[in-house]
Amino acid sequence: FYGFKGRSKNEEALHSFILDKCTDSINKLHKIHAITVEEDGTFSPNAGGHIMSRNFVDFETMKAIVKLPHDSGPVQLLNMMANCGKIQTHVRKHEKKPLNEAYKLIKYKFEGPQSKIRIQTPAEKAFVMLQAAIGQHFFQDLPLRQQMSNMIDSASQILSAMEQYAKESSGHGKVATQGMILRRSIYSSLWGENDGVLNQIGGVTQTMAAKLKDIGISTFADAVNSSNEDIMNTCNVTVSFASSLR
Repeated sequence: FYGFKGRSKNEEALHSFILDKCTDSINKLHKIHAITVEEDGTFSPNAGGHIMSRNFVDFETMKAIVKLPHDSGPVQLLNMMANCGKIQTHVRKHEKKPLNEAYKLIKYKFEGPQSKIRIQTPAEKAFVMLQAAIGQHFFQDLPLRQQMSNMIDSASQILSAMEQYAKESSGHGKVATQGMILRRSIYSSLWGENDGVLNQIGGVTQTMAAKLKDIGISTFADAVNSSNEDIMNTCNVTVSFASSLR
């Protein structure tokens, strides 16, 4: 009960246990500059503490944000989020094949021989799914789609906290800028202005958008003025999908 299961019911022992826990938590928060501890033992929240509370960010996630290098780019930010327990989910056996297929299509890859890479861990899964969401990769597995939606919500919270910390505490302008760009990519399903806009439409993957761009269809107006046959032949889709896209 309240973490005391199996412990002594002696009041002094419980008091000592709670005091140790509180002291440990205070020291951890002080170490990442989330609070200021005065000489008399009193403490008050700093910008980091307010940001944790404002964005519902747990301690381990905030610690990862604080540790980000001042020159972090999109890969470092994706790796940081993928290693947060707030985002991770277990890799089930039947998910490995679709995750490995999605990995082939994402923008940023893991280091090492690509032919030997297999998605095995929760962090690797999160790294792939965050990018798959931006690329509008469609998973047939419903639980995977639900997990991806939850990951995006959590990633947005983390990026918002990271941007605020860079502005209000660390002063790392590049981190704030990269965070805003990545958050925009998540919301728009676009990595950048050269990706076109069609993969913002549900069901249009990054690969499909690239193929359409090759035949001159890169805007909504291009799609409206195209033919069903052009879209069907280019993307290997049904006439109903081509018609709905137009």
